[in-house]
Amino acid sequence: MQALKERGVKIPEDVGVIGFDDISITQFVDPPLTSVHQPFFEMGQAAMRVLIGRISGKNPKGTKGILPTNLVIRRSSCVTN
Repeated sequence: MQALKERGVKIPEDVGVIGFDDISITQFVDPPLTSVHQPFFEMGQAAMRVLIGRISGKNPKGTKGILPTNLVIRRSSCVTN
């Protein structure tokens, strides 16, 4: 975002910017960064369940899971009046 600003590109008027992970600093940058929020705690829980299953022989290799994510919309991706 800083590089865009240095080149005179306006965020979000000229280009929208979206991040991934929704770390806490994203809400404090200028403009606040739209980001995909991931459920880190639940990801850790799921990883442990898979690991324990693999160790005990209950989960085969390639076990997959889907956890919900959501888009946290902030000013870096939309023009507000």
